[in-house]
Amino acid sequence: MAPMTLTLPKILLLLVVGWLAWRFLKRHNIIGGSNAGPAPRATPNQKTEGAIEDMVKCPKCGAYVPAKGGHDCVKA
Repeated sequence: MAPMTLTLPKILLLLVVGWLAWRFLKRHNIIGGSNAGPAPRATPNQKTEGAIEDMVKCPKCGAYVPAKGGHDCVKA
């Protein structure tokens, strides 16, 4: 039995099959993430999710509220 050799047509066929499989997987979002594009950047005046703020106790209702910003307490 002759040893298996890689010839140019076999290598080209392997590359084409690999490229087609890659395109299929990318098109169906199986690999490579989503096509949503880059995430929007936050402007300096927007609060970022998970940001840590200083809290103060409201003297009227006793609730802890952000130090910066208004608090409309309604004592129930």
